[in-house]
Amino acid sequence: MAIYISNALYLESAGVSNRPLIAWNSCFTLSGVSSGDTENGFSASAVWSADTYSYWQSKPAGVDGATFFPQLTFVNDNNENVDCVAFVWQGSNASFVVEYSTDEITWIPCGSGGYSYRAIKENDPVMFYFDAVNANYFRVTFNLNLGDVARVAHVKIGTALQLQRPKYVGDIPGGMNVGVEKVGSKSYAGQHLGSVLISQGESFSIVQDNNTPEFIRSSGLQNFFSHAHRLLKLSEGPVETFFYAWRPNSYPNEIQYCGEITSFEPPNNTRSNGMMSWSMKGDAFR
Repeated sequence: MAIYISNALYLESAGVSNRPLIAWNSCFTLSGVSSGDTENGFSASAVWSADTYSYWQSKPAGVDGATFFPQLTFVNDNNENVDCVAFVWQGSNASFVVEYSTDEITWIPCGSGGYSYRAIKENDPVMFYFDAVNANYFRVTFNLNLGDVARVAHVKIGTALQLQRPKYVGDIPGGMNVGVEKVGSKSYAGQHLGSVLISQGESFSIVQDNNTPEFIRSSGLQNFFSHAHRLLKLSEGPVETFFYAWRPNSYPNEIQYCGEITSFEPPNNTRSNGMMSWSMKGDAFR
């Protein structure tokens, strides 16, 4: 539970890097994504769709002359500021780098570290957060091992929503709130004969306390609520799903791809000075 003394003191104690991030909108459209390294039958346009059963796939690295560095390129149609790239990765262990360009000729890496490739764990959601950039084009380059393919189910490129308060004691890290359903079997003598995994699922939980009235009523948070409830236009990308992370550059294995809200507590006044709380829970996907 958070302890609130005063708004100024509370804000001072919560560093920017300690606040959760939500990547929910995109600066590119269905026709604004392309790749010259695509395997037949796995179009780059698949990454615009929010589902995780359709995907873009590159050609196997190093096979028949295919590159070890396949790329996805995105057009920033409205020249929006971009500080976050997030995607659902369904390939093997690999690495990636994000770049931007104003002319699609000269490319500059986003964030600090230059061309330092960032590791991707097998079948993990990915979020890369960096200082905001305004450019016409963005691209993601993957570094693969021999015979591996890049496989991406969904991408969001835009401005991340930074929540007002950090996480607290009692919060479950992303990816660790996993539930399974099994059917066990035993013999007449009571011996264990094994079990069968019926289903496996992951859930997310966002809890925010002591949000200021200004933040609650800001367009960023209100638009996110509309997006999560499937009320927003598709101009911001497919509705409902989003990426949720706390310190994604420090804890890249705890990023969640979320959707299908099962519980929502709307903002409500919790203090006489107007401070408000809200929460959201639901399913996460791979």
